[in-house]
Amino acid sequence: MIVIQEELHALLESEECRF
Repeated sequence: MIVIQEELHALLESEECRF
């Protein structure tokens, strides 16, 4: 579960960077 949370966090950071 921790790995999934880290992946989701990375995705959120990527989306924030795009915007």
